[in-house]
Amino acid sequence: MLRVSDGNHHTLRERGSMTATLQDTTQLSSLPSQTFSARHIGPQAEDREKMLAALGLSSLEELVDQSLPQSIRSSKPLDLPPALSESETLAELREVANRNRALTSMIGLGYHGTITPSVIRRNVLESPAWYTAYTPYQPEISQGRLEALLNFQTVISDLTALPTAGASLLDEATAAAEAMSLARRSTKVGEAILLDGDTLPQTIGVIATRAAGLGIPVVVADKPLADAVSEVDVFAVLVQTPGASGRLASTEELQTIADRAHDRGAMVIAACDPMALTLTTPPGEWGADVAVGSSQRFGVPLFYGGPHAAFISVRAGLERTLPGRLVGVSKDRDGTPGFRLALQTREQHIRREKATSNICTAQVLLAVTASMYAVYHGPRGLREIAQAIHDRAAHLADDLVAAGIRVVHDSFFDTVLAEVPSRAAAVVAAARADGVHLRLIDDDHVGVSVGEDATAAHLNAVRKAFGASTSHERRFADNLAGRERTTDYLSHPVFNTHHSETAMLRYLRALSDRDLALDRGMIPLGSCTMKLNATTEMEPISYPGFANLHPFAPVEDAAGYLDLIEHLESWLAELTGYAKVSIQPNAGSQGELTGLLAIRAYHESQGDDQRRICLIPSSAHGTNAASATMAGLKVVVVKAAADGAVDLDDLRTKIIEHRHQLAAIMVTYPSTHGVFEESIVKLCDMVHEAGGQVYVDGANLNALLGLARPGNFGADVSHLNLHKTFCIPHGGGGPGVGPVGVAAHLAPFLPNHPLLDIAGPATGIGPISAAPYGSAGILPISYAYIAMMGADGLTSATKHALLAANYVAKRLGDHYPVLYAGRGRWVAHECILDLRPLTKASGVTVEDVAKRLIDYDFHAPTMSFPVAGTLMVEPTESEPLEEIDRFCQAMISIRDEIAKIETGEWSREDNPLVNAPHTQISVTADSWDHSYSRRIAAFPGGFHTGPLYARGFDKYWPPVGRIDGGYGDRNLVCICPPPEAFG
Repeated sequence: MLRVSDGNHHTLRERGSMTATLQDTTQLSSLPSQTFSARHIGPQAEDREKMLAALGLSSLEELVDQSLPQSIRSSKPLDLPPALSESETLAELREVANRNRALTSMIGLGYHGTITPSVIRRNVLESPAWYTAYTPYQPEISQGRLEALLNFQTVISDLTALPTAGASLLDEATAAAEAMSLARRSTKVGEAILLDGDTLPQTIGVIATRAAGLGIPVVVADKPLADAVSEVDVFAVLVQTPGASGRLASTEELQTIADRAHDRGAMVIAACDPMALTLTTPPGEWGADVAVGSSQRFGVPLFYGGPHAAFISVRAGLERTLPGRLVGVSKDRDGTPGFRLALQTREQHIRREKATSNICTAQVLLAVTASMYAVYHGPRGLREIAQAIHDRAAHLADDLVAAGIRVVHDSFFDTVLAEVPSRAAAVVAAARADGVHLRLIDDDHVGVSVGEDATAAHLNAVRKAFGASTSHERRFADNLAGRERTTDYLSHPVFNTHHSETAMLRYLRALSDRDLALDRGMIPLGSCTMKLNATTEMEPISYPGFANLHPFAPVEDAAGYLDLIEHLESWLAELTGYAKVSIQPNAGSQGELTGLLAIRAYHESQGDDQRRICLIPSSAHGTNAASATMAGLKVVVVKAAADGAVDLDDLRTKIIEHRHQLAAIMVTYPSTHGVFEESIVKLCDMVHEAGGQVYVDGANLNALLGLARPGNFGADVSHLNLHKTFCIPHGGGGPGVGPVGVAAHLAPFLPNHPLLDIAGPATGIGPISAAPYGSAGILPISYAYIAMMGADGLTSATKHALLAANYVAKRLGDHYPVLYAGRGRWVAHECILDLRPLTKASGVTVEDVAKRLIDYDFHAPTMSFPVAGTLMVEPTESEPLEEIDRFCQAMISIRDEIAKIETGEWSREDNPLVNAPHTQISVTADSWDHSYSRRIAAFPGGFHTGPLYARGFDKYWPPVGRIDGGYGDRNLVCICPPPEAFG
């Protein structure tokens, strides 16, 4: 049943059919070369023939038949609507967006009206230089986004007055849940977490979901928090300031709460508003140990709930317990300051079940946007915006009181809580009729949260809805007394320099020029599927109907979103063979957690509370083990066989040992080794026979679409990485979306939401994300991708991904051993190149090769995962043959360079690989004392002069040499260093 706002709207597919009919009548051409799939898939027909010939094959279907186990092949074609053209898709999504009534939002609850400066919207959110970048694990080619993230950390550290801030989390509610886990790890006393009764309801819900998995009692205070602290055996106390109702506690009250919590050995978590912190006492000054919140109102659109960059900052001594990523200052081999991800040893990809969090995707693109909002406005501008917001709210409160309406709280920042006995619904309806969304709290109370975008006309509409008018009384003029901020913030020059649009534009361009993103060249990262993020897919997210809708707006005003979400969920279910899909998880890691919590809830519903063992192969993604631990499961590792597959003998042993406690197995298919394992169906049968569930990690779904469905070959649940297979860009490390697909028996345990009944089943596990539909604002990207590709296009993309990977394996196999292969010696969508023999013979490490690739203008493949000393390559279907060949030739040339080290022509201590990457400064220095030439150092792949025309590219110069990671960890600096540090 499609959700539509009224009888005058056509469904999405009806509109698509109407558009197609219109095209037929106007006789527009639809030649195969002009379809979107032909634009998305890199190799053209003649290139495909060359690649197949190199593999000794006659067709793509022959490759599929030889490489894919017949036991997993789908028996029926995909049931999707006919593919649309790009223009048809844009027209359809424009109409869908227009069906969302994005009124001026004054609902609040952690989501606020804001104004994204056009220079930031155009040159960050809508710029492929920023949104196509990968996570900055190769820091030398990521200095632009690392600097922007360091700016973000500095903003958060300054505003919260806590010394160390992370590089962003997923949303405020999950950040609060992460803070709870941090406090539990760091505190030896207490049993429960105590939440402020005025905490955001979605935060309470997400914390409850997380706490249930970890066995942590959650208590919501029903009295003043300072009094409740002494009545609960707490390890942590969460204070919401300002509260969900708008109440702003005095600094003295907050200090009392912190003192009483600390007296009991508990930690204090402050959930706060960064805009309010420009005017009010920061958490670090009244005793908070941790601060969390959302930076959404720093220029990030509402996006119907996300993506938004949450934040977390901590007091000294808690740095190594931080969840997520942390940018730190280090130096390169020449002593030049540079940035890198710091303290990575605490992250999930290294510590697995002992990690500080399972978070893999953060919200980097949105953190960059928020940081640039602070750079553009500076401390003075931010304070002026905050003061204007507060003044408008105070003026509105004055007018309501003058009209005889009770304002519940005497002190607030931006949110006025008005008491209107039995009139609340009428007030909200009247405001809605005049273009403003207010918060309906109950029959007697209305919340009004004033945002940056609230104009005099909007506020007058609110007054009119309440039956008030503008007055001259000023009862609330001094209502921040006892709460005012007295300390400076954002004093670093970067926040006091770029205030003209010219300066801002040039700063953004200079930063993006320091990065190597997908807009410059191929990023052949195994398991990360860095493929085309088409402009047509990206454009609709900026449509006002998608960008400016509050997640708690009335459902009748979100008809377009709800229709799109229902279609997308049903398409994903069709593609994967599952009965039901939820798109609420806003990252792959959250999808993993959701699936495992659903499995746990299912077992409990069957009376099998004892099933707490999760089997995980030794080669699995680090998030798998971390997610299992967060779901309250115990990880038991299953060995890998010599060919990289799951060792079925060891699996059988583990099943026998844990038969009655077995909850699930988590496997990636195709495997993390890039192979279609023949035994996957048997593996599923073995686990099911013992009463367990099968979780198939969807990270490698790009090798299956149209060919096989996990839900049909034995899996019970999978998460799907929309930021991989379905073209949502990585954004420098986020945003992501991690929907969960489940079999029918697990569907009752999908996430739901306390503020929107239709967002999930009543029997669900609770909310996993702050917003009912997670990062809904970027779902149009994946919707557009599926709509334009259609069934045939998606299947063709999968086949071309297999072709590209096997072509790379064939071309490079004589130079670097391909570590694993499946039936017929074919790989899946990625291949692992084994450098360990070369390291032994020459001393050249996998890191040396990764850094040397920068000199060839390439981002390195995935390094030392899943096997140390290897490179995992995934070319994807989007790269043209010319670029694939350029990468292969670079790798072959590097192998030739290694040979010169093996023969002694170049020493192990001085050669182009150990000295890579080479900066412009190093190769233009007056002195050059290396045994190889400057040209070999800087232009190993040749260089281009004159116009580009069809071929050629300009040299990318890394801004720093090889970064010294150890130095940065030993000398941890996570805020903007003073300018004098750069000489």
